[in-house]
Amino acid sequence: LIPYLSENAGVLVCPGQDNEKDVFHFAHRTFQEYLAAAHLMTRCAEADSFGLVRDLIMSKPQVWRVPCVLAGDVLADTDRRGELWDLLDDLLDDDVPEALPADDSSWWTVWLASMIVQEQKLLENDKLRRSEKAVGNQLREWLLALITTAQALPPAERALCGRVLSLLDDTRPGIGTMTVQIEGKTAALPQIEWCDIPTPSNGVFIMGADDHGGNPRCEVKMPYSFKMAKYPVTYQQFQAFVDSGEFNDPQWWCDFPEAYQPQQMDEQYNPYANHPRDRLNWYQAVAFSRWATAKYRDARLIDRTIEIRLPTDAEWEYAARGTDERSYPYGPDFNPTKGNVHDTGIRQTSAVGLFPDGASPYGVLDMSGNVWEWCLNKYQKPEHLTVDDSEDMRSLRGGSFYHHQTFAAASSRPAHDPMNDNFSYGMRLVCSPPIASLSSGTLDSDSE
Repeated sequence: LIPYLSENAGVLVCPGQDNEKDVFHFAHRTFQEYLAAAHLMTRCAEADSFGLVRDLIMSKPQVWRVPCVLAGDVLADTDRRGELWDLLDDLLDDDVPEALPADDSSWWTVWLASMIVQEQKLLENDKLRRSEKAVGNQLREWLLALITTAQALPPAERALCGRVLSLLDDTRPGIGTMTVQIEGKTAALPQIEWCDIPTPSNGVFIMGADDHGGNPRCEVKMPYSFKMAKYPVTYQQFQAFVDSGEFNDPQWWCDFPEAYQPQQMDEQYNPYANHPRDRLNWYQAVAFSRWATAKYRDARLIDRTIEIRLPTDAEWEYAARGTDERSYPYGPDFNPTKGNVHDTGIRQTSAVGLFPDGASPYGVLDMSGNVWEWCLNKYQKPEHLTVDDSEDMRSLRGGSFYHHQTFAAASSRPAHDPMNDNFSYGMRLVCSPPIASLSSGTLDSDSE
């Protein structure tokens, strides 16, 4: 049998001898891991419990992660698909503790349960049984705890968990939508979690850096406070605008070039509800902010003296770095585990708020990586804050999952033409008195 598997089937290879005996190993490691998973499922069937899977993934996750994931395939391949939810139930045996250390091995059971949910497409069935829904709810609670626990699991594994949380319904404040009454009708609006950005103590802050040619170091006046959204606008939140029945209303698109009145949306690159809305151009971002302002006013969530809009360059950078000239929102030195940039290794957008220890001094998240965020002002003339049909370049901030760490610095300030809807372009909102009443003091600067 062994010579046949080696010479004819190619399943085994013989790299040499040990004590004059041929030594064989599997040509493909995955086949060996699948057989290990099959044996593991046999052991679990004999014990009438999947506790062994839990023990192995907790004790040696890097050794057993692939066989444990393949255990789901073994169950599906051997007409035991109905046991997949039992496997998840055994993995999530314990109640979610109030506080679990980031290095606790229990987080690996949450990752494994999420992998099996994704790989086996368990949530595509709209008619889950009561017991299956209960397990799904338990997994959601674990995932919510994981997302808010900094450094629990490596970034790529955290990102997978964030995607599965989206499938289970991410209930964190500031991620989704809310139902309001406007003139007797029910409407869905983005539910924004705002962070207070106070006026600096002396009314100024240092913007830019000596090593960023497009944003030289200078002192900038910031004589007012404002609110900034804790997260970028999510896919679910932007979709409320698209699905509102008012997307094509000319009032949101006025003063734009004719080709952008209105500008239809490209498909979301990463269609997860809790990910940032991507593939946004500047005009679409402004239209969304206009719609949000009008609807928030109609719902009496803000009064007529307040508007919701894109941040200016100065507002964005001040919210990102405060007054201590830090290089990144979270501190002076780059850390790939505190934001979703190319160096982090996720290679796509991630659930907003995935890196709680990447917060700015004012608690704003995702300001270093994930998606680029459009700013209101023109790039070459930052004092120009109004909308026009010039198609002049607009500033982008924050870097993205696709770009390296240099672009994720708080002082990095590239630009692009406003009609560009690159797959890494998104947006964030601020809330303040109308920009026209603030602009006279917002962007005055005195180069040092």
